[in-house]
Amino acid sequence: NWPKAIQEADQAWSLDPSVLARETQARARTSSNPKEAAAFFEDVLRRGAERILAAPDSPGFHRLIEVELELGILLDNLGEKQRSRPHLEAFLAVRSVSGLSSKAAVDVTKRLQVP
Repeated sequence: NWPKAIQEADQAWSLDPSVLARETQARARTSSNPKEAAAFFEDVLRRGAERILAAPDSPGFHRLIEVELELGILLDNLGEKQRSRPHLEAFLAVRSVSGLSSKAAVDVTKRLQVP
């Protein structure tokens, strides 16, 4: 029920405009309003240090990499290839350093090959 999810995410934001609340707003809007979700994900990335250091969950850096991936895919799906590229490349850079492979890395590689 995405309307309720959006309502609850917005209420959380109104109580505490934290980077975690902003990320929750973005995720709630991914299907219903990808442009707004992308704007919220961009805000999360701008506040990356806060996400890593001040968020109540410990894997903050890993969550930022997931946000890079999600934002890159959203922008790519919206036809904004140039805006999506740096986010997809950031995701791949971290994946290559970690030595991990995944379905997401394969998908991102394919997206980057398409002009």
